[in-house]
Amino acid sequence: MPGLEKSQKIYPDSVKNNSFCPICSGATFLSRVRSYELYQCRQCGFAQVLRKTGKDEIKGIYSEDFFKPQKYEDLATLNKENERRFNLLRQFINQPKANVLEVGCATGDFIRYAEDEYTMWGIDVSEAAIEKAKKKALLSGPRLRAGFIEDAVYPSGFFEGIVLWDVIEHVRDPLGLLNRLCDYLKPGGHLFLSTPNFGSWAARLLGRFWWFMTPPEHLSFFTRKSLEYFSEHRLNCRLVSWESQGRWSNVGFIFYKWKRIFPRLIPTWWLKLFQLPLTRNWAFYVPTGDIQYGVLEKL
Repeated sequence: MPGLEKSQKIYPDSVKNNSFCPICSGATFLSRVRSYELYQCRQCGFAQVLRKTGKDEIKGIYSEDFFKPQKYEDLATLNKENERRFNLLRQFINQPKANVLEVGCATGDFIRYAEDEYTMWGIDVSEAAIEKAKKKALLSGPRLRAGFIEDAVYPSGFFEGIVLWDVIEHVRDPLGLLNRLCDYLKPGGHLFLSTPNFGSWAARLLGRFWWFMTPPEHLSFFTRKSLEYFSEHRLNCRLVSWESQGRWSNVGFIFYKWKRIFPRLIPTWWLKLFQLPLTRNWAFYVPTGDIQYGVLEKL
């Protein structure tokens, strides 16, 4: 759609069919991020990249190379995040060895962190990541599998908890995913998620240069209002906990994210510099307040 200016209102076929936003019927062109067009719902604030990605393209994105950045190698930094997530999980699920599914489990670091207290299950689209997860978490068989969640079959009402850490922004059809996952939850069970906060000051200030604006990896963006709408109007759930925080990160991963946005500005040798033994564990808390944590309870 060449020639579109920022904030010009349009109604593509996906919007007319009410498939662009699961809640509302209209959308506004917000900005162009490289070759991708971003639209935002005028009522609930949900935003999404318009161009769809097929399963083959998704598998290509999340190949073994995707899990090589410093983020997945620095266990000390990961454990700072995992501790926060684990404490959130314990606030709502205190049953020993409760069944908990991690969707988008990547290389299995959170599963390994939590498996002493819970019976952990995991699924991820990346076969390479699952192979690493099996070695780390010492799980096998149906409890740890590679594939798309829509192709998996779990018993209805089987899980006390389901977690999606930094996952839902990668999903084209978040409503379909959450509805499916809610079916796997027991009544009174909880769905936990973390995702970039599109309503944060950082997102508003940086716009298309926000560090989480990295299509085709990130496709869907949420505000608190979006999550509340999803829960109250389209899911048999209610949002029982919400907060927006910064996060722990190492220096190498921060430069990796900046290179995704400014590929010519950040030289490749900078990334290699922070993969050295002396520098790979340089981590600090980034107080951006643009990571939201939500807990949904199944009614």
